[in-house]
Amino acid sequence: MIKQLRSLIPFHFQPRYSTIRTRLVLLISVLIAGISIFIYLYFPAALQRQELKNYTKSAVSIAEMTAYSIAPALFFGDTSSVAEVLNSVKQNPDFNFIVAFNDGGRIIAVESENDDFSVYTDSINVHHDNYISPDGRIMVTQTPVTINAQVLGKIVLGLSLDDLRKAVNDSKKTTALVSLVILCTGIIVVTGISALLTRPLGHIVDTIERIAAGDYSHRANPSSSLEVNRLAGTFNQMAERIQLAQNQLEQMNRDLEKRVQQRTGELRKEIIQRKRDEKKIIASLREKEVLLKEIHHRVKNNLQIIQSLLYLQSQGVKDSKAQNFFTESVNRIRSIALLHEKLYKTGDLARIDFSDYVRDLVQGIYQAFDFHNNLIKFDIHVTRFYLSIDMAIPCGLIVNELVSNALKHAFKTNTGVDNIIKVVAKKTDDKHLFISIQDNGCGIPDNIDIENSSSLGLRLVNSLVKDQLNGNMQMLVDAGTRYDIIVQV
Repeated sequence: MIKQLRSLIPFHFQPRYSTIRTRLVLLISVLIAGISIFIYLYFPAALQRQELKNYTKSAVSIAEMTAYSIAPALFFGDTSSVAEVLNSVKQNPDFNFIVAFNDGGRIIAVESENDDFSVYTDSINVHHDNYISPDGRIMVTQTPVTINAQVLGKIVLGLSLDDLRKAVNDSKKTTALVSLVILCTGIIVVTGISALLTRPLGHIVDTIERIAAGDYSHRANPSSSLEVNRLAGTFNQMAERIQLAQNQLEQMNRDLEKRVQQRTGELRKEIIQRKRDEKKIIASLREKEVLLKEIHHRVKNNLQIIQSLLYLQSQGVKDSKAQNFFTESVNRIRSIALLHEKLYKTGDLARIDFSDYVRDLVQGIYQAFDFHNNLIKFDIHVTRFYLSIDMAIPCGLIVNELVSNALKHAFKTNTGVDNIIKVVAKKTDDKHLFISIQDNGCGIPDNIDIENSSSLGLRLVNSLVKDQLNGNMQMLVDAGTRYDIIVQV
């Protein structure tokens, strides 16, 4: 409820309601004011409802008695007797008017202190039995006049509500005065009680604020109240423990600062030593990197020397079959030499870009076979990925053997311009590599079994795929030859 009340208070006024005492006075004052308003609104209204109910019963009773009294006279058409009965009703202090009607709706007799009674007699036909005039001054009721269940007419009676209204207004004034007295008395009593209860708490709050500000020697003063006195004693004990803990903490902080300074000095020496060691390690790594690049460079040079020696040796061989053996050996050595060249030319000595390697390898193989008429075209689809040297060498040899076989055998009988060799290499997932070599040549003969072939190249491919790379190879012959190879990375 306090939150709802504070939401109704402007922001710049809210700090005044920040204390427990003020909030308590405000809350209980609001409750007392609510009770006072309830008393002021409820009791006069209840009195008015009860009195109105009594007036209604009285009016109905008078109307019924009058109807019973005039029934015989009305039955015999004795209007003078009817008028006498109506005149006797004027003795009621609240009387305003009474009208007798016959069964045809004609007025038989009237007694009235109000010339405008016809307004009320006409309205009763709309409101049926009972109603109160719009100005709240007249209560109107009607009762049928009957003899032996025969309706002879009706009585319309109007009673004045002036006395009722006066009594209700007097009740409202009395209730308002009582409510105001209750409100003022309650506020005074609540203010005094809250001051009596919260003043000792205010001293304790002041002590807490001083301790929070750093004055741990300050203590709360005992109070005459037993509960607050116990609270002050307990708080003083807590303050003593806090002061003791603060002293211990300050001593621990001094000890910790000394240890931090000592450890900082030790760490500074360790950092200096580690930087020296790091420089030595970096220098050693650079030396080893240079050495490793030199090794790859020398391996490449040695392989190129072997390649050149084999090429020179092949020039003196007249047998074409022997020359093919020399050419195949040169190409195999070239594939390995190209890999070592890629390694020492790039910054990464542990792996190579396989897509760049395959393109250079295929171009070197094509140039080695000396196709000057450009009758064979390559369709290379190799995604960019990296392989270690242990994977790159066998994969490079596989591509070398299968592309060389396609160049040598696939287009012997085809002299067209649509001779295509397609090379595909990609990773299907993190653990498998797919390599495909396809040509649109004459196709491999049916009598050749790739797993038991006499060809050194196919035996080498089978050995590399199954034994070294733990993969499998499938050959398809349809409008050419295609080798599909899947190996584990």
